[in-house]
Amino acid sequence: MASSSFTHHALWLAPATSIFLAGYSFATSQNTTSQIADLPPQQSTPIFKRITKSSSYTVLPTILVSSAASAILWQHSKSEQIKRLHLIAAISTFAVIPYSTLTMWGCVKRLLQISEDRELQLKTEQNLEARQLLRKWTRLSYIKTMLYVVGAVAGTRAAMLL
Repeated sequence: MASSSFTHHALWLAPATSIFLAGYSFATSQNTTSQIADLPPQQSTPIFKRITKSSSYTVLPTILVSSAASAILWQHSKSEQIKRLHLIAAISTFAVIPYSTLTMWGCVKRLLQISEDRELQLKTEQNLEARQLLRKWTRLSYIKTMLYVVGAVAGTRAAMLL
């Protein structure tokens, strides 16, 4: 591995940011969205909207930093085993972006629509659509958490092999 200060910092930054993302994702799923699902849509969907908006300011930049740090380490590593671990870390952490877009965006988009329309809120209170969407989002979010965990474990293991 290149002995530059940058790669030394990336060695600890990559797994640390993946660990942070795993904790953040799990906490959001376990402690927030799963708890608001039983509230009326007039309360739950505006809360979800605020969570989604504020999370985007934290999560996306952190994913990019973590993935970039792992990719840089992959490029500069000499050992094939360590390179492979950094590549796994980079891909699994970055994979959250397409995963979220492909599997979760429809759910998010509908919850945001409900949060902005009083009539929809009343309708979804009757048919439990908002509740079902929040529960679905929570289940899908646990998969995101596992992708972050894979990145954290691979990055930590690579750091330990040096």
